[in-house]
Amino acid sequence: MRVHILVLALLLMAAPAWAQPITRLATQAGSGTLTATTTSIVVNVGGMAAARIQTLDTYSGVWEVQCSVDGGTTYDTDDELALTLDGQTDVAYSVTDLVGIWTVNVAGCTHIKINANSGFSATDTTVKVLALSTGGGGGGGGSAGTVSISQTGDANAVDVLTIAAGNNNIGDVDVASIAAGDNNIGNVDVASIAAGTANIGNIDVQGDVGGTPTVITAATEGSFTGLHTILIDPVTNAAVVYGGACTPVNYVSDGTDEVEIKSSAGYLDSFSVFGINTAVAYVRIYDDDAADVDENDTPKYTFPIPLNSTATNGAGSVHSFPGGMSFANGITIRINEGIAINSTTAVDGATVTASWCYR
Repeated sequence: MRVHILVLALLLMAAPAWAQPITRLATQAGSGTLTATTTSIVVNVGGMAAARIQTLDTYSGVWEVQCSVDGGTTYDTDDELALTLDGQTDVAYSVTDLVGIWTVNVAGCTHIKINANSGFSATDTTVKVLALSTGGGGGGGGSAGTVSISQTGDANAVDVLTIAAGNNNIGDVDVASIAAGDNNIGNVDVASIAAGTANIGNIDVQGDVGGTPTVITAATEGSFTGLHTILIDPVTNAAVVYGGACTPVNYVSDGTDEVEIKSSAGYLDSFSVFGINTAVAYVRIYDDDAADVDENDTPKYTFPIPLNSTATNGAGSVHSFPGGMSFANGITIRINEGIAINSTTAVDGATVTASWCYR
């Protein structure tokens, strides 16, 4: 048996006393077929409230509806959504071989999955699903005295003109201004925030800012030059500066195979190496200080020092790490002949020269 599912989702707007009521509804739609091999159909119902599910013709199989609140990545397979058959008050969490129309609450779900548990191999039956903007307990909150809203051309976009003082929990909106008070805001574009207490959480910093942090104080505020990244420490609320220039180092091999670049956490911005050795050598970089590094450790980064066909002419390579390669415990290198990680054969003295820049 094959089950074809068509899903149409309409945005639910609850019925608080809006200053300017919004009447245009957004829709989302999806369709699919359930068979013995195609056992589920996923529908995006973000912001919707309830769905109506109708089975047509007879069929032999068991189906249920599962909810996801994380964008369709994970579905709750232990607590399926409750289904209420028209004309009945009892709820069911799965349906077997039954022709009818059911209502299911999808409020709070970003996606739903209509899942075939068993059957659907012997007959050919169509099932249609329609998500409506009524029922399900979606939406709510607010009053004409606390929120003024105007609708733009996009039914999914709501411009908030003003938010009165008080506790206001807002989703994805464009904010023109926020009056004084406690305002908890989610995903917003903020034009201006009036005087008061405004708490904005979950700020993602893209990339690794690097560098050693320095707290801005009256004594240090005039000492920063060049490009820096300024963040607010979430624990101390102090303004912290990251960035600044890296420290360059020149090195010539001396017959030993281990060099400590930094004994604590830091960043490696670049590494260049040139060799006139008679064999290919390898630079291995470790996330630790020299006291704790030996040939039994696993390097964080490895690259070879090529061998020129005429050794005295030499060969080398240059490596750059935009933003800096980060190290939590220290930065130590080993330069050895032999491709094996545990090689302990150091290159001869004065056969390898290297330069690196670290923070």
